[in-house]
Amino acid sequence: MGFQTHAATSVRLSFGEVKTSNQNEYPPSLMYGRHGLKQQLEELRDSPAVKDALVKYLGLHASGRPWAGRFREAAARYIHDRSDVAIFGVLVRDVEPNALDCSGRANRLAQQCPPLSVIELLALYLPADSISTLPQRVPSSGGGQ
Repeated sequence: MGFQTHAATSVRLSFGEVKTSNQNEYPPSLMYGRHGLKQQLEELRDSPAVKDALVKYLGLHASGRPWAGRFREAAARYIHDRSDVAIFGVLVRDVEPNALDCSGRANRLAQQCPPLSVIELLALYLPADSISTLPQRVPSSGGGQ
């Protein structure tokens, strides 16, 4: 969850889902199923209840934060039209790049996309067999140490 500057003068809410896969299929099986990226993005696109819950969560954490003003502006825009949001799907892979990972899903998501919504699917390809080693390669935040 976050914010997207829109039209250089206003802010709207953005929602996203991230999935990782090293499966050597295009698209990988995690795109489908009850908890797949496809289903999660469709819920963000179509379900006011899912979006409302996320907005409430963000609202509970906005008080006293530097981004509280951006939240208020984006929330007002969302209340005016619940379809005026940006949705991002990110697929992280450590296999050879392939357009089949996103192209079919992007086309189907676009078919029922409300006019004010924006949906972007992104695939990030890492070196082969690197997903399993990411925890060892990413420095810990150290809790401020």
